Amino acid sequence: MIIPQNRNKIMSTAIMLFMNNQPSVKIMQKFCEPGHSEIQEINNVHSQLEKALQTSEVYSPLGLVQILCKTPHHKPLKLTQLNKHDIKDYQGEAEKFHFECVSFSKVKAIQYTSEHN
Repeated sequence: MIIPQNRNKIMSTAIMLFMNNQPSVKIMQKFCEPGHSEIQEINNVHSQLEKALQTSEVYSPLGLVQILCKTPHHKPLKLTQLNKHDIKDYQGEAEKFHFECVSFSKVKAIQYTSEHN
């Protein structure tokens, strides 16, 4: 499966580059397995977001942020505003790493930890 492999290496690159400027962040990236429900917590967040958006009208990015801040859940969302310099060509950056030795189809989770911890 070349397409998922490429998506996973691009996402891993984006997370690693994000971590360079985040001194106290840990990220756990979980991969779905057919027939398992480990991803249920993500589905719960998606469900809560969909419920909040069904009863709201969004006219601007600020309006969306306000809705996201009010969405009830046991683990509050932390929103980070991106700037122009945050937008990168992650596909091009991913080619600099040697992800061809990682079999993403066999990986269940990857934990990223900043070196600054």
